[in-house]
Amino acid sequence: MSTSATVMQAPDASHRIETAQMNTRLDQRLKTAGDAVLKELGYTPSVAVRALWRYLVEHRHDEEAIRRLIEPQSTPLASEEAERKLAAMQRVHERYHSLADQLGFANLSPDWEPPSYRELLDEHYEELLCKMEEPA
Repeated sequence: MSTSATVMQAPDASHRIETAQMNTRLDQRLKTAGDAVLKELGYTPSVAVRALWRYLVEHRHDEEAIRRLIEPQSTPLASEEAERKLAAMQRVHERYHSLADQLGFANLSPDWEPPSYRELLDEHYEELLCKMEEPA
C-alpha cells in the first residue's frame, strides 16, 4: 500500500484540511462485489475507508474489537450462546451418523455431511412449488 499527502483549502477558507491518498491492491472480484454493496447502500469506497479508519481510532484500546472486524474467522466464539449452539450442532451431526449406521447406510463416507439448514429449506420450498403446480 502506498500513501501520499495533500493539503486542501476548505470551501469557507477558514482552515486547511490535510488529506492523504492511499493506494492498495485487492482481488478484483472482491473489489467489484464490495463496490456493488456500497453503491446499493449509497456509500463510496472512500467513505467506507474513512469509516474503517475512524473505527480503528475510536477502538484503539479494544484490540479484540479490531481483530473481530479485520479477522472475524480467527477470533474465538463470541459468547456462551454461540458455544452452546455449536455443541448442539455437533451432537446432531453425531446422532445423524449413528442413525445412518443403525439403518444400514454403509455407503456414507465418514466425511459426508448432512445437508445444511439452508439446503433443507430450499428443498422444502421446491417441494411446495411442485405441489402448487400439480393439477388439483
